[in-house]
Amino acid sequence: YEEAGVPSAGMAETLLNLGRYEEAKQVAEARVAETPSAQVFGVLGSAAAALGDRETALAMEEVLMEMEAAPYVFGGPGRWRALIRAQLGDLDTAVQFLEEAYAAGASFGRWLHYHPQLDALRGYPAFERFIAPR
Repeated sequence: YEEAGVPSAGMAETLLNLGRYEEAKQVAEARVAETPSAQVFGVLGSAAAALGDRETALAMEEVLMEMEAAPYVFGGPGRWRALIRAQLGDLDTAVQFLEEAYAAGASFGRWLHYHPQLDALRGYPAFERFIAPR
């Protein structure tokens, strides 16, 4: 799917989830000017983390943190921050960001149980408590 001849942010996220990090990064970079969304910055940060570029990943997390101050974001940027931190191996921080995102209104969905960027959290006690049925 394309918008104005450039693959969409959704395509960038799909590439990210397929483990095609360089391609995801390229598509997201192409979208930044037109669509500076949490999804675009989240894909950039997650791809950077997966590629071992901690500096860029944390820079994108900072952008996402600033976006959380906007009205009506309902924890969306926080979810992306959690994905970035999970991929960086910062497991406590990742779980903290998930908890904060849900407290801010993010929806709790099945994606938590299978999202590839959360693989590092599988089996981690704090994460398992977070996703456990209540």
